[in-house]
Amino acid sequence: MLFLEVLETLEDTERCLVEQLWMDYSGKVKAICMKILCSEDLAQDALNETFLKVIKYKDRFSDTDERERARLIVIYARSVCFTLYRRKNKLKIDSLEELAEEADGEEKLVRGEARDLTEILLRKETSEMLAREIAALPTPTREIVVMKYYYDMRNTEIAEFFGMKPSTVGTVIERANKKLRKKLWGYMHE
Repeated sequence: MLFLEVLETLEDTERCLVEQLWMDYSGKVKAICMKILCSEDLAQDALNETFLKVIKYKDRFSDTDERERARLIVIYARSVCFTLYRRKNKLKIDSLEELAEEADGEEKLVRGEARDLTEILLRKETSEMLAREIAALPTPTREIVVMKYYYDMRNTEIAEFFGMKPSTVGTVIERANKKLRKKLWGYMHE
């Protein structure tokens, strides 16, 4: 197990800190991972990867209180789980341009309209610009927006995935929409 190998390379004080964090939080992290991933094997992998992140950022844990430690570990666990979930479901958020092109192509097929080349190029450029702006959003916001608009997930599903209230998801989406509209408004009116 990579986690144990890396743990052995730490100095005594650092190793004691990480071992204490493991004893305090490994059960909670595993429960979070099981809830998100719904798989014992993936949850175990996520648990190990989460604590590899803890080792990587161990300095953040040395002078923090219990609440901040728990917050950081939960953030790491969710991030790891989302990465594993994305791999498992072949959800490629990094290639938003491809999703935009697919959506544009499907729309053309559904409408059956003949479009001139200028209109097609403008829509493609706009889709790519939107994809770049979404990719530039901070991590949880970007993931929420992609789940909502590219994968048609309901706010309740997204909220359950991230362990937050559906109203919070709605607020995040609303703020992201305002930010994206503002960015695209400047782009469209240049």
